[in-house]
Amino acid sequence: MSAQQLADAMEKETGAKYTRTQVTNLESGRREGITVGEVLAFARILNVPPLMLVIPLGTSEQIEVLPGRPVDAWTAWQWATGEIDSDWRARGLADTRMLDTYRRHDRWSAVLLDPAKSEKERDSAASKVAGARIEMWRAGWSLPTLTPQAIEKLRAPMTGWGFTERVPGTIELIGPDDYEAEDQADD
Repeated sequence: MSAQQLADAMEKETGAKYTRTQVTNLESGRREGITVGEVLAFARILNVPPLMLVIPLGTSEQIEVLPGRPVDAWTAWQWATGEIDSDWRARGLADTRMLDTYRRHDRWSAVLLDPAKSEKERDSAASKVAGARIEMWRAGWSLPTLTPQAIEKLRAPMTGWGFTERVPGTIELIGPDDYEAEDQADD
């Protein structure tokens, strides 16, 4: 992709005026700073994960991730994704709870509506996704978007634990009166 093609794609993607000169200045190092928005837009245009533009995994032996702290690209990648700490040691479980919960939600959400999976596997996945969503809600984290069909699959395990997600992304505790309303809605 030429500098002009990238500038044109950048303008189309972001709606902001972007020039070939701006791209060339970034490539040559004449412009040192880049915004997060630019990194995200370039990643979309180039069809790569945004982190690959910051930490070019597989292309460089050492990366200076902090001033005077060169590390190999894989170590830098693991630090950026929260798998190790800034002293380059594996994190304890408490440090990666958020990442682990989102990854678990993602993994089991894929199984939840997969027609190739058995009903038993989909029901098990529903319990795991519901548990992850309740954990996220309790921690005050933003809930990933699910389809109404997926939310419906979570209804039984959530209700069994005393929760509901009537509006996608909003979990509520349900009391005895709410259980009756849920039962009437089933009739």
